[in-house]
Amino acid sequence: MGCAMLLMLISALMGFQSVDHTREIEFLRLSYKANKDAFAFGTFRFEYTRGSCASLSEAEAGVFSRSIKEEGFYAFDGRNARFELIARPGDLASMTTRINERTSSAIAMSLRMLTDGEVTLLDRLQPDASGIAFDHDALIHKGRLFYQDGFFQFPLWIGDKNARGYDLYTDLTRLKDRKVTLDELDFDALLGGQKVCKVSLAWKSGKRTYWIDSKRGSVPLRIVDHYAPTHLDVTFIFSDLEQVQGAGWLPRKVIHIVGPGRIVDHTVVTKIDTRDKPPASLFQLDFPKAVGMVDRAKQLVYPKSKSWSLMNLPSRSSAGTRPAIPRTYIAPADLPGEVEAGAPWEMIVLGSVAIGLVVGSILIVRRRGKTPHAA
Repeated sequence: MGCAMLLMLISALMGFQSVDHTREIEFLRLSYKANKDAFAFGTFRFEYTRGSCASLSEAEAGVFSRSIKEEGFYAFDGRNARFELIARPGDLASMTTRINERTSSAIAMSLRMLTDGEVTLLDRLQPDASGIAFDHDALIHKGRLFYQDGFFQFPLWIGDKNARGYDLYTDLTRLKDRKVTLDELDFDALLGGQKVCKVSLAWKSGKRTYWIDSKRGSVPLRIVDHYAPTHLDVTFIFSDLEQVQGAGWLPRKVIHIVGPGRIVDHTVVTKIDTRDKPPASLFQLDFPKAVGMVDRAKQLVYPKSKSWSLMNLPSRSSAGTRPAIPRTYIAPADLPGEVEAGAPWEMIVLGSVAIGLVVGSILIVRRRGKTPHAA
């Protein structure tokens, strides 16, 4: 259904009242979807900071006790997308703790990604021995790795059409399908002196609460996940909403907080372009020197190249392409938090709790010798 049809339906729904608030909730569900769908393509730059804070109040204020800043880039057009988080090599090295000869723990990671909606080309960046440049570890993975929470960070997860956690449309669809229950609905709630709609959804292990700006695309201004067994809260704060030309409402600032500030992600969008479609040439990754590429989806090894795009990969019969030889490979963790259609609701919460804890201490494996993608 197109955005125009959705908006017509929303307008019709506004003319009705119901005791069980079914139509009001449907308005929130569809208006949020219409706002998100209004972003058909776009190119964005942002600043991303990951760190830890002494308290929830300091996390909300962006006062870090330990942090690393990265430059972010995101572009998408339909199913094609590119995403980058890049820190300075020296900064990343200083935030990494050696565990043993083969592994180290880092508070953050630098990466570059491409997707065509079917596979993901992930290039993980690690400081080289000099600490002034990166080693590249690139591989084509099967499935929807690109939009998993441990990798993709962007306000409202614009561009992701899949069911996922912390997405109002996904959650209210689950409410409509009676997979969760409505714990609270208050159209006259206040958040920082602003009138908002408060919606709480409950399940056996906790609840998720949204504070929604129903006048600006039904964008959540705050989301709080409370996981009852551990009493751990995961909080998202969205602010600096902007009506983007030719698209919808977008928060330019997002703060993601695990617990009282153990893990904090701070995103500030600095540049937005939703007028010009990203050219196909933008959906490629360039490397300082030619690298080979293992395609785990097709079980192929491609010959070396300095530029890689999922739009024009070598064919199976191309010169230099050969079958991949199975070997031991430590793939990126299947990070929790991605919501599959029909997944148990409590798994969404377990995933949200684990995102910061797993990603915050993600093990970066530095393999010796020849890497799997070397030709």
